[in-house]
Amino acid sequence: MARAAKKKLVWLKTITIWLLNIAMAVAIYGMLSNGPTTAGVLATIGGFIAIGVIILGVASVFVRRRWRRALAELTNAEAALSRGQLDLACEIFKRWSESRNAILSAIARHDLGWTLLRQGRLEEALAVVSDNDSAHERVLKRLTLHGTSSADLSLCCALLDKIEDAESWLQVTERREAIAANASLPAMKVFARAVLDCRKEQCEDAARLLDAQWPACEAALTGSVLRPMRVVRAYAHAAGGPRNSGVADNLLASSRPVYDGEYDFLGVAWPAMQTFLVTHRLVRERAA
Repeated sequence: MARAAKKKLVWLKTITIWLLNIAMAVAIYGMLSNGPTTAGVLATIGGFIAIGVIILGVASVFVRRRWRRALAELTNAEAALSRGQLDLACEIFKRWSESRNAILSAIARHDLGWTLLRQGRLEEALAVVSDNDSAHERVLKRLTLHGTSSADLSLCCALLDKIEDAESWLQVTERREAIAANASLPAMKVFARAVLDCRKEQCEDAARLLDAQWPACEAALTGSVLRPMRVVRAYAHAAGGPRNSGVADNLLASSRPVYDGEYDFLGVAWPAMQTFLVTHRLVRERAA
């Protein structure tokens, strides 16, 4: 109801502005002409409307061009992110996050938060995604990114060992998923829950969850997200002791990083995971 009322108000404002401008044009015509006629008034109104339509047409062309350029750049940034060109992706997402177009800004901030997380800048990622979640709540809901946003917040909090916050955001994700969910949301929720369980030293629960949901996760997520999830799965199994070492080794065999430092973000604020990454040579190679 509130949204419908707001749309009506926008239309009323638009109509009022047009009527005032037409009235102003007619008044100017009356002042400048010696003897205003009906034909003259109608011609003035018609001319004013024609000029307005031309201006709107030209403006719409520029808007469409900017929209196409934005989508092309955001698509390129997403490709750069999957290739591990995180700095490039971050630069593009940050630029478009300042757009006055609410949709472009919401998408760019959403992706910027994920990029910052992958860079290991967890506190910055948390701030960006949290701000976007509150500032663009309606837009994210319309784009079906609302649930993914809260899942990302839960994952980020879990990596930072903010257990209560991570639990709270997972509960929010559950509520949002019941309203509207995109294809990747259930899998991202599994990712967040698994990391959270591991942080709570409930690694067996995390291993069981990931084993049970892995086929669905593979169907819903890209390789760039599945690879760190596979590392978390291996960590969860390895925590079960030597009897699970074979499972962990098999998982890690297909988890070699695509680019240097791909998994560093997992261990930035998680000492046990950092040790696991170092032990299995999954961290960024340092110059001698």
